[in-house]
Order: sequence, then C-alpha cells, then structure tokens
Amino acid sequence: MKLIEIINARRAIFSIINKNTDKEQGIDNIPFALKYKLVKFIRDTDGDEEFFQNQFNGLIEKYSEKDESGNPVQNGDGYKVQESLIDECAKKMEELKNIRNEKGKKFLTISELENLQIGYSETSALYPFIKEE
Repeated sequence: MKLIEIINARRAIFSIINKNTDKEQGIDNIPFALKYKLVKFIRDTDGDEEFFQNQFNGLIEKYSEKDESGNPVQNGDGYKVQESLIDECAKKMEELKNIRNEKGKKFLTISELENLQIGYSETSALYPFIKEE
C-alpha cells in the first residue's frame, strides 16, 4: 500500500464519522464493530500521518517561494514552488506519496459500509482497503 493511500483513507474515515454523527447529541450511527475497525486503523496509522506531515512540511520549506518574513507563499490551496525547483519538488512529492507501507490491508467490507453516508471521494479513498465479499 502507498503512504498516500493511507493518508487519504484516514481523511475519508474522519469525514465519514463526521457525516454519520448527530451533532446535537454527539452520537453516531456507526455499528460498534465497524467503529472499532476504523478507530484501530486511525490509531495504527497515526505515526504514518505524522511522518507524512513532517516530510511534506520539509518539502514546502525547501522548495516554496518565501515572502518577506520568510514564510512559504500560498497559491490557492497549495504553495508556490520556486520556478527553478518545480520538477525536483514534484519528483520528491511523488516519492513521498509512493512510499510503500505494510500497514495497508483490506479490512473493510461493502456490507459494513452500505448503510452509512459515504460520498464518491470517500469511497474512492477507501477502495484499496475494501475486500469484496
């Protein structure tokens, strides 16, 4: 499994939990067995998220253009990369995203997810972790 697939799955899980939680009562409608699997995955991959963020921040620091205060310049939803370093930065980002990780296993089933509110992007992010029944 690629590191970016784990990061995307984590974000999808947080989104699914948020969508399936009654905000007023703070109660979700996720069955306990599935909730346990999701929490276990999140906890097991906390270090991967931290590693990814640290590496990503290092790339931003190294390759982004800086403002007069020395802070990375934002460009829309991302950061503006120094013109002469765009190709090198893109290569390093791809290397980071494609780091292989043994934690990624198919641990979800379609039937466990079918009664939840899940969008296309969340389904796509979870796809590598869903085993067909």
